[in-house]
Amino acid sequence: GSEAMVKAGRSKKRRSGRQRVSRKNKIVRPVVTDRSLKKVWDEKLPPAENLKRVGLNFNVNGEFGRKSTKKGPKLVAETLQEVTFAEIPASDSLDVDRNPRRRPMSEEDQRYIAKQMKKHGKDYKAMFMDIDTNVMQYTEAKLRKMASRFLLLEGAQRLIPVPSEVAEESS
Repeated sequence: GSEAMVKAGRSKKRRSGRQRVSRKNKIVRPVVTDRSLKKVWDEKLPPAENLKRVGLNFNVNGEFGRKSTKKGPKLVAETLQEVTFAEIPASDSLDVDRNPRRRPMSEEDQRYIAKQMKKHGKDYKAMFMDIDTNVMQYTEAKLRKMASRFLLLEGAQRLIPVPSEVAEESS
């Protein structure tokens, strides 16, 4: 540059093609084109006031929008009619393997908990502490839940047999 000893930052600002923008926020009044509206429209008043004078609503949501949840008569038990439901069949009569892909417990999980139960029976604390069999580091509660789900499996759902150690305990 031709200027001597100018600060680097300033010349960088000058060289950059980016212009700094400052804008005044101008409030744009709506342009009224309707003849009948133009007669009663007062430029000095805000649009909401003007519309109110004509009989229109400026904010539609303000009038009809959010209603209070408090108002309105309290529902009394007598006013409610009794609803009768159709008889629902017991879950036993439903086809267990209707959707073969949807299983209450994956084969992997069944194998995992069966291995644990073979070694520790129903001692979930021991299962939880055993780093060899509990490779997933499941908590005591998680193991208990898995075991109870595993023992409840029936028919086609059971992919891994219940270990003899546990079968003897539960019977």
